[in-house]
Amino acid sequence: MANYLAVAIDNAKNYESTKLKSEQCPLTGLFNYRYFEDLLATMYNNYDYFRKKFSVILLDIDHFKAVNDSYGHQSGNEVLIMLARRLEDFIGERGTVARYGGEEFIILLPESGGKECLEIAEQLRSEISANGFEIHNDLTDKCKQHIYITASIGIATAPHQGEDPLTLIRNADRAMYTGAKQQGRNKVAAYIG
Repeated sequence: MANYLAVAIDNAKNYESTKLKSEQCPLTGLFNYRYFEDLLATMYNNYDYFRKKFSVILLDIDHFKAVNDSYGHQSGNEVLIMLARRLEDFIGERGTVARYGGEEFIILLPESGGKECLEIAEQLRSEISANGFEIHNDLTDKCKQHIYITASIGIATAPHQGEDPLTLIRNADRAMYTGAKQQGRNKVAAYIG
């Protein structure tokens, strides 16, 4: 009986470990987009019951290719890892941070309306641009470099700015590109629609 119990415990541990790995970005340790998509779907499913607004922040590092081209891809990875920690520290218990892909990150803020989300996004944009990142230059002498980056950010609030998860994210993406990237970058834009 003890052997069966030991096998069952091992199986449970392996299942949890495999599940966690499938939900995490291996580089940053953040949740991945698959996990985020499921979480957002749950928020929509629970909306009829709780009737509380929630918002997403979608951010893209400006000119990230220049970081990779100037310092090397490993240095770019260092920036992504440090930014992930900075985002987690900044958001804390207020929401969930996930890696959307490449140099894009997405944040879910439960019980957050458009005005509050806009304020948080602007504080986050300022936090990113004001505080540099210390990296190693992999293309030259491996010496430490202190660099600064900026991010373009779009926000959208459910349910009025997206009747489903895909539409909400798409609208935050539209805000980011048309209201932030195309307007000079290092800006926050809210979806209007």
